[in-house]
Amino acid sequence: LLDAVKSGIYPPGSRLPSGRELAKQFNVSRGTVIEALNLLEEKNCIERIPAKGVFVADDITHELKRMKVIFPFPEMVMAPESFNRLENWSTCSETYHGMVSEAKMQNVELVMQHFEESDNPRILNRQMRILKNYDGAIFMNGLLDNLRQAMFNSGKPVILISGNYQAMQPFASALITTAIEDELQALTRHLAQQDYRRLWIITRNAASYHSVKSYREQTHKNNIMFNLAESMAIQAMRDQLIELDEQQPIDFDRALQNINFASGRDVIFFNHCDFMVPFYEYCHEKGLRIGIDVGVVGYATGIVYKNLVPSLTYSKIDNFAKGQLACQMIVDKIRDNNHEVDIEFVHNKLIIGKSTGYIENPALTFNKLKSEQHYISSKVDIAECPPQYEEVMQVV
Repeated sequence: LLDAVKSGIYPPGSRLPSGRELAKQFNVSRGTVIEALNLLEEKNCIERIPAKGVFVADDITHELKRMKVIFPFPEMVMAPESFNRLENWSTCSETYHGMVSEAKMQNVELVMQHFEESDNPRILNRQMRILKNYDGAIFMNGLLDNLRQAMFNSGKPVILISGNYQAMQPFASALITTAIEDELQALTRHLAQQDYRRLWIITRNAASYHSVKSYREQTHKNNIMFNLAESMAIQAMRDQLIELDEQQPIDFDRALQNINFASGRDVIFFNHCDFMVPFYEYCHEKGLRIGIDVGVVGYATGIVYKNLVPSLTYSKIDNFAKGQLACQMIVDKIRDNNHEVDIEFVHNKLIIGKSTGYIENPALTFNKLKSEQHYISSKVDIAECPPQYEEVMQVV
């Protein structure tokens, strides 16, 4: 229907066919037509006039203006082979795909282009000559800050995507971020429900961070996690923060020497996802059972965690949704020529895996399984049983 408006079949101010006629024309239900008209009304492309019908907006040309938006990135975070940080690559990639999905709806030409990180005025001037052809830009926090500042000072809208709203910087028309306290609270509440008694944190040491700002952000996250743990009667091991150097071989024997694996009541929060796989390998080699001898949780996009066994409990960052929202906001800023700073929050999803608890009594669960008439025989395929009974079936 929007294509018909663009092509002039329904010019500005013209009356659209009735809902019944549109349903017949597009071979869809009346409900689908109403949904489509609602979306067009939200975009100010049509207006409903009581007792008269639905009309194409008089100023539709303004709404249909094809905008050009750029997503600049430094190659180091977008190419895993050039910078060994899969999590960074996933963050930017998911964000970009969220932008693309929304750009199709918003009539936006979205360009992803590499720019060199630099504070050299000559290089910045050359980069700005490229950006002058764009209506606005979307940046990731901590990347290309000098270019973002120059773009903002030129009078064009700039959207900043960050993992922490307290990291808000100037030179941005809007910030899209995560309410990190709320997300970590949901994670910590789960740990309290699982009756964990001591919280440990494994993080990078200061020398591993590329900037003081990044280190401070991670320290802030550690403190939030410790504070939340204490508020829920979980002992926070603040004075024994486990800091590792990601550039050096990890001595887990030394790093984990004070954790009480025998109690099964200690839980480790990984503030840096790249340490998770080596830790799983270490536990496998030592015969330590994740989810029984020790609990494990994380905070990331989840790309590093996908194939871990046992499955991991973690707070999953929704970068796809951040990308969608960024594209929506940049369109609004461009159309309204609005530079008032807005802050929008995107919520994480709490993924509960087996790393924070297993079935402790297979016999009881087996009796429950029988009572629900899921009868077991030597011919039953484990894959056919309900997922919650898979481990019990393997034991049987």
